[in-house]
Amino acid sequence: MPPLERLRPGGGQIDVLRQLAVVLGVDPAELNALLASEASAIRYQDNLEPATAKRVDQLALAGLLVQQNPVHLVRAAWLEAGPASIDEVPVDPANPGSRGADWVARIKPAVWAALTPLWEGSEAPEQRSVEARLRAPFVYLAREVPLELGEAVEAAIKDRPELAGLSVHREYRREYPQGEVAKLLLGRADVDERGISGLESLYNQILTGVDGFRKVTVSALGRPIMQEREELVPPVHGKNVELTIDVVLQGYAEEALLKAITDNDADWGLAVVVEPNSGEVLAMADAASATHDVPPMNRGLSIAYEPGSIIKPLVVAGALEAGLTQPHEGFYCGGRVKVGRRTLSCIKEHGPETVADAVRDSCNMVMIRLAERMRQERLERNFRALGLLSRTGLGLQGQEAIGGIFENSEDGRWSIQKVATVSYGKGIQCTAVGLARAYCALLNGGTLPRLHLVRRIREQDGAVVVEQPVEPGPRLFGAPTTQRVREMLRAVVAHEEGTGQLAASELYDMGGKTGTSIAYDADDQRVVSFVGFAPYEKPRLLVLVSVAEPRAGMRWGSTTCGPAAREIIEKGLQYLGVPPKPPAPKEQPE
Repeated sequence: MPPLERLRPGGGQIDVLRQLAVVLGVDPAELNALLASEASAIRYQDNLEPATAKRVDQLALAGLLVQQNPVHLVRAAWLEAGPASIDEVPVDPANPGSRGADWVARIKPAVWAALTPLWEGSEAPEQRSVEARLRAPFVYLAREVPLELGEAVEAAIKDRPELAGLSVHREYRREYPQGEVAKLLLGRADVDERGISGLESLYNQILTGVDGFRKVTVSALGRPIMQEREELVPPVHGKNVELTIDVVLQGYAEEALLKAITDNDADWGLAVVVEPNSGEVLAMADAASATHDVPPMNRGLSIAYEPGSIIKPLVVAGALEAGLTQPHEGFYCGGRVKVGRRTLSCIKEHGPETVADAVRDSCNMVMIRLAERMRQERLERNFRALGLLSRTGLGLQGQEAIGGIFENSEDGRWSIQKVATVSYGKGIQCTAVGLARAYCALLNGGTLPRLHLVRRIREQDGAVVVEQPVEPGPRLFGAPTTQRVREMLRAVVAHEEGTGQLAASELYDMGGKTGTSIAYDADDQRVVSFVGFAPYEKPRLLVLVSVAEPRAGMRWGSTTCGPAAREIIEKGLQYLGVPPKPPAPKEQPE
């Protein structure tokens, strides 16, 4: 049927097409061609509707604009009941009284019966619950209905006077082709395309744009008076927000993390993947146990927990930079030492240990001696400079927790036990993204990068509006310091006595650090961690994995988190096109 005939119910002679063209301010021929398209739909009302801004069709993950499917809008439908589909009946039939509060709305039986296709495969709502909302000129009966189902209902109610007032309209809904990948970080939009959580909420105004309008003078019959002046304000369409998150790396992180918490019967896990030079957050994953009824949340941002021994390289870097020690300075680990009235212990009695050995073997006793030299002033200054006691500035302040050091004294002075324990990650709490950023300074030559999730913002035609500047952050350490600490981190994984041997890769030279801690704000859970990077010479990826309350396995950072971090690094570097190291030469027989 030609578009014009579809707009002439009953074959009337009123030129509705011409009327619409006048109201919409377009050429009738263009409007006719538009209506002929399967994707077109116009709702004609007595009142003039404002021009609606297009919601952006891409909240793009890195690479999605070219290589993957973007988050976009797909056609759907909504079903609404207007006044013609409603009867008003008195609350008390014996005493009708006056119309108003004593009357209630009831959907006509024929109308309700026509809705049967909507409830197939799901539980139908109670009719009275829908009727309770019939105070407005119309009520939504269903939103985001699949387009095919909406068209079926539309065909069923066509040319049936008893169903007058029931109507089907086209709308759009958000579709996420990548499925559940990055779900918590991206967030969700409601049925009206308003962001309600995550990045959808944070960038809702940029994504949505601003509606425009057309103001005209109309006659008593509601028809535009063409001779009068009109005011036209065009809509400002939403923009595309391109994220640094890479959907492939995000998938690798989520897969490895889920395996880690499943194999170790843990409560939850998190993984953060960062490019250490630019500060781009490439992945931020969270996994929660369904068995232990743990709610999902973006823990990489939203919780602060004790880092445990993964903080040791950061303390050592501060001591080296201040000239308070050297990598080969010797100490002795007797397995325990009395500090004030408390006895603090190490994982074992290491005997003679250098500073480099202490990082490799995760020795607490050497860290306590370094802390005595640094005192509270240097330790606290170092932690604050690294950003461990503040937010990272990712732009998600409503979701991001803040680190802290808790001390009972009113003047903020630490006890001697506190000075000792924070040096090996006890009594201090940090976020995963904060720790990842601090480690970047050890890998990029000493500067603290600005972590960011948005790479650029584009117009819908692709023109760049804003580009994230990649500027070097404040310099915290000199190159000699970072080189020495990186050598220590390599030994953690590569040396036969290193605590991170299980994370070693056959494909790439890696460095890393293990850690075990307690999250006091989460029912004193045991949290184990591993932070790793590769390739050693020119790091491309920094990966931090933490798992809470592992019940199976050895329950250490190396055994629980090391394999997951290695898997993310190996798959990630291969995806990025980083060649693996050449195979070791075979030993020649004598």
